[in-house]
Amino acid sequence: LVATYNHFQDYIIRINEADVNIDAVLRKRFDLLNKSVGIIKNITDTEEQILFENDEIRVINKPQGLAVQGGKDVKVSVDTELALQTGEKIYPVHRLDKETCGILVTAKSPKAATKWTNLIASKKVKKTYHALCFGKFEKLSGKFDLSVIEKGLEKKALTYYNVLSCSEEITFSENPSEKIYFSLVELTLETGRMHQIRKHLAQNKTPILADDKYGDFKLNKL
Repeated sequence: LVATYNHFQDYIIRINEADVNIDAVLRKRFDLLNKSVGIIKNITDTEEQILFENDEIRVINKPQGLAVQGGKDVKVSVDTELALQTGEKIYPVHRLDKETCGILVTAKSPKAATKWTNLIASKKVKKTYHALCFGKFEKLSGKFDLSVIEKGLEKKALTYYNVLSCSEEITFSENPSEKIYFSLVELTLETGRMHQIRKHLAQNKTPILADDKYGDFKLNKL
């Protein structure tokens, strides 16, 4: 953004025959970044954010609340902001939900993107997820194989899980008769449907804490 400002500050910018205040435009952009996620101010500013890098890929620790790719109604995303900060075009090779934090592999070229996308699709790269859920699982390990709805179509889905820990019984003063448990679960995907983990955990009546789409809205308010 600083480079953009330095480039345009000596010019008169016009859109639809109206002068544009470049200072106001860039100030709005900075405000948008600051309101999004504090860490997005500079994805590359700490060693904790860049986990690995070579000539083909850059692996980052994606923060929660940041979309991977831009699109309709997406103002800030990894592909646009990381490109601005590194001066290189970014090619994400897999997805992470906006509200999910974790390891994200990005490629530095179309050729590398194709290679790593195929590697992940071929199951040679294993991805695991951790989720903090409401509820207690009947079994400490197992699988979810109920179909999920994706873009209006019913599709087969398979998720394996392993319960890492479960809390003791918890009660709240507002409703002492209601017993609540929390479970930390590790999950791996056999299929890659949109929001598959969130949907499967909701189907199991052990939704992810604070999930505002598939979760338990009453419990989310606790």
